[in-house]
Amino acid sequence: MNVPPIAGVKLSRTLPTDDIWEHHLVVALPGPCETVSSAPLNGGFGRRRFIVNRSVHRGWRCLDPQGDMERYVRGLGLAPEHTVGLTTAVSMAELRYAEAARGGWRVHTLLTAGVGNAGAAGGRFPLDDAVAGTINLIVLVEGHLSPSALVGAVGSATEAKVAALHAAGVQTRFGEAATGTTTDTVTVTNLTGRPRSPYAGLATYPGFLVAESVHRALSAAL
Repeated sequence: MNVPPIAGVKLSRTLPTDDIWEHHLVVALPGPCETVSSAPLNGGFGRRRFIVNRSVHRGWRCLDPQGDMERYVRGLGLAPEHTVGLTTAVSMAELRYAEAARGGWRVHTLLTAGVGNAGAAGGRFPLDDAVAGTINLIVLVEGHLSPSALVGAVGSATEAKVAALHAAGVQTRFGEAATGTTTDTVTVTNLTGRPRSPYAGLATYPGFLVAESVHRALSAAL
């Protein structure tokens, strides 16, 4: 996977070997960047330096995912308090990337997607016999979104995810049209100070580009 230069971001990726499965993607941000995330490690709002997408064994079970992720991040030489940490059973060999630009804005999406654990909002309760599967979205915005716009960007990313799943015909094991999996995460980060926007819905440049890049990357992954 070739990723063009991204506004001061450095990417490093390891891949599984015959002996060791656990591996990761590290996104080193250009500095402490305003971020919103639903990640198990440092979800919520904060200024973060790193985003780690960690691939674990498909049968991985952990009663303390936050503490386990903190230990993993320390093992990489990163400070847990400055790091957003995600987990997935998908190999980083399956990482997908897309970008979109318009009106002076540029948005980048990196994602891994497994849909074996697909669920449908408003459908049947999916946890009776759950299996592995997670969609982790990492959205990097070359610009500055206000706190409310960061939340709006999460909404735009989620709408794009649902649209891509529907277009690909992904279903739950109950035959419902999937809207995601039961463990999906979204992380959105401001990379630069300009341009600025207080909104990120689909009628704005940043919101439209978030949705476009997510839809394109996820469609390639499915």
